[in-house]
Amino acid sequence: MKIVLLAGFALAALSQSALAAPKLSGIADRILSADWTNSMSIDDDLFKAISFKAAEGEAFTLEQSELNDVAAVFGGKVESTKAYGAPVSWLCYDAGDKRTWFVAAELSQDKAPLLTLIAEEAIGKSTPDGGCGKVSDALSPVPGDKLPGLGASLADLDKRFGGADPDSKGRVSFMASAPVGNSDVVQAKNVYYLLDKKIVTAVAYAAVSEE
Repeated sequence: MKIVLLAGFALAALSQSALAAPKLSGIADRILSADWTNSMSIDDDLFKAISFKAAEGEAFTLEQSELNDVAAVFGGKVESTKAYGAPVSWLCYDAGDKRTWFVAAELSQDKAPLLTLIAEEAIGKSTPDGGCGKVSDALSPVPGDKLPGLGASLADLDKRFGGADPDSKGRVSFMASAPVGNSDVVQAKNVYYLLDKKIVTAVAYAAVSEE
């Protein structure tokens, strides 16, 4: 069961055409490329719908909302790639020194890209251009449940999760899984943090379900 890393499928061998395909960057690329340590399993609901201060009244639920729903609210053109093996679609937005990713690594019953990951990261002059849309206000995720976000300290993570131990690259993540309703489907939710000098410089929220 794929409950530790969102992009376990990325470990499959890639064709030459896939290697030439466009890729995401930053924390989204790291997660999709399985360039992450295993998540710490915790007993926690973590998050439900994710809202945004820049869009009052709008919220998206992973594995329920479609990427087209995001485009309808924030605009932008949906991009797609097979660089990670299975098809992945995304939207991204830059606002000053922040970048927000909306990623779909699953399809709905109607074959529409289904939102599976939302991430926000700090960017600077040396950050590669992600081809993202430009917005005036940062699209900062608000997952609720007192989850620390961009700019939080390691002490904040320790307090919220009862301990946080980033690896030598500043990566740490937490995972919680639970059945979906009365079905045999189990959904795993992950929260990924990237820290630099004990400060969160990127955060991602992801979900994946399996029977």
